[in-house]
Amino acid sequence: MLIAKVNMILDQRGLKVWDAIAGTNLTVFDNSKISLLEFKYILNSLNLGLRLKEKVMLTRLSDPHNSGVCDLEAFIKSVQKDNKLSTRAINTILENFSNALYINDLSIAKAFDCFDIDKDGYISKNEFLYGMN
Repeated sequence: MLIAKVNMILDQRGLKVWDAIAGTNLTVFDNSKISLLEFKYILNSLNLGLRLKEKVMLTRLSDPHNSGVCDLEAFIKSVQKDNKLSTRAINTILENFSNALYINDLSIAKAFDCFDIDKDGYISKNEFLYGMN
């Protein structure tokens, strides 16, 4: 029920969970893992209008193993209704990719060559993920 409430609030704003988290401008490193303190910061900055009890429940959901670390990717998969990226998320990814090309002085052709590790003329899912990292 709480997850449905969060999704409803975000739907009313035209956002998906990842969009909302990305909008906090918190940079996530180490394979989407953040401290619970950072997760609480994100939760508060989203202004979802949740009661303290609901925030505690979401915090527990974000750290099911009680490790003190939130895996944002796992949390988003458990909360988000579908795994499709929104247009806003795609645009953010493309903008960050464009900035990375510019900063590293790479053309699209050079970037493709860097991503295409096996030089077969195609970029596989694994090559893409490796290249983006």
